[in-house]
Amino acid sequence: MSLVQSAQSRQPEGTPAGGQFKKRQNKPPEGTLAESATGSFAFPPRAFESVAQYVEFFETAPISDRVLSNADHAYRQWRQDEINAEVRAAYAVYGNDPQVLAQARKNVVTSDRKAQEFIARARAEAEARRPQASIEPHRMRNILRAHQLWYYSSTLETDADRAQVLSHHLAGQQWTVQEIVDGNSTPGWASRAMTDSDLAAVDAMERVARSLDERDMI
Repeated sequence: MSLVQSAQSRQPEGTPAGGQFKKRQNKPPEGTLAESATGSFAFPPRAFESVAQYVEFFETAPISDRVLSNADHAYRQWRQDEINAEVRAAYAVYGNDPQVLAQARKNVVTSDRKAQEFIARARAEAEARRPQASIEPHRMRNILRAHQLWYYSSTLETDADRAQVLSHHLAGQQWTVQEIVDGNSTPGWASRAMTDSDLAAVDAMERVARSLDERDMI
């Protein structure tokens, strides 16, 4: 990527938003995700003339309803997968405890009841560590914008350019791009949303396919 000096004006120094890029008006809604050579939010241009143009693009490019819907599904699925993984890991430790194994040999019914109680506690604790069951659409837009700014920042020409982007505050946001990405764990789920396919339907079909494969193996 060839970058030039930013031509976009900034907020004056000494103000609460001093040094930040000024807010630009959003473009009209996109028709399709991969619509033109100028790129779209999910499929951006391959190069930008400046850091300012890069930031402006991801701050103003329209986000389709499909991407928002996919993002909601991707986040929910990621959260559930993370919770399930924590519960399985905790139960693996619990199930191999010598005292638990000894109790299981003495009384299977009591052992099973305690195991179910342990699983319920482990799941409640895992859910408490991830209390955000879903993300509201107005918040999701800013989270996705921050994610795309972060995700494609590796294509920027210099480390200074990348640091400038990651420390940037989206319009009206108190958190930087990097803080939004880290705070919402977007590397674990957001990129899955960037498709014009119905992600929930695709995942459902894959679950059915796996179920049929497992049945055929019996």
